[in-house]
Amino acid sequence: MKLAWSFAALASARLGDETALSEDRIWTADVTDYQAFTLDADNPTASWSVPVFPDASGYDRYLPNKYYRIYVTVPEKKSISVSFANFDVEEADVNGECNLDAAIIINGPDGNAELARYCGNDPKSNSIEVEPVFGTREDMTLVFKTNENTVVHRGFTATFTLIDLPENVLAWNMINNAFENLKTEVFNGHGHRQDHIQNKKSAHMQKIMERFVWMKDHSSVDPPCTKKAMPGTGDDFMQPTTDFSDPCAALGNFVDSIRTFHYAYVCMDGISLADKVPGETKKERRARKMKRPSVAVKMLHRQKKFLTDKKFHAMGCLL
Repeated sequence: MKLAWSFAALASARLGDETALSEDRIWTADVTDYQAFTLDADNPTASWSVPVFPDASGYDRYLPNKYYRIYVTVPEKKSISVSFANFDVEEADVNGECNLDAAIIINGPDGNAELARYCGNDPKSNSIEVEPVFGTREDMTLVFKTNENTVVHRGFTATFTLIDLPENVLAWNMINNAFENLKTEVFNGHGHRQDHIQNKKSAHMQKIMERFVWMKDHSSVDPPCTKKAMPGTGDDFMQPTTDFSDPCAALGNFVDSIRTFHYAYVCMDGISLADKVPGETKKERRARKMKRPSVAVKMLHRQKKFLTDKKFHAMGCLL
């Protein structure tokens, strides 16, 4: 039992003893419960424990209606892992989801991408094992929030550890950062037009990125198969430019960086290319075929031509 939804049965079994449970309860953020850590080579770990206080029976329990936010930063090209000890938190709701008390790990500042969410306990051992979580950025946030009911437990201790990022993750982070900057350029480049035009062009950039974001999850430093060289593709990853003084050139460079990332770190030769996979929907089949190396490279070439064509006129030099 490791993840939130693993505790559906356990939560249901305890509902008889917790008749006060309600799905419409809310959290009230307490922004004063904030703590920050900076990890480096001299201080590679830091720990935080949920504050607990004796209850009427003398047992240590955390408080209801609290919002704790722990923000951790590390040096450039490093990241953070977080592990848990003595994890004892209110069980999942009746749907097996952590919508009551929950520990939430966020990739970056609070409000960014959620990496994992944990809750639950084991009545026999009073705690459960939860999976360590590995970030892909130079910052991470742990949020622990408790709702307004009186079902409270012992909490946990979270330990943050400085880790090295593999080169494929560093490379994708460069691509993602370049994308965010380019999308801003697209939006600002249409400042003389109506807002809906700005939003339309920016949304189109988002759609293009979504066609290739799967590469991040299928990448590794040492791809598990041998790919044949593709025309116009070098062996090494080409970093996207950080110079946007020539935004049109930056667009083409951005697509080239994805193309070289695909060659250097992504290996999809082993995917099933059968016409049909049992139980597969048409949408899933299209998505699978998009990952074929020949299809992905052709699509990248088409997108580069489109982005740098005057019809897109996304940047100042094309307006």
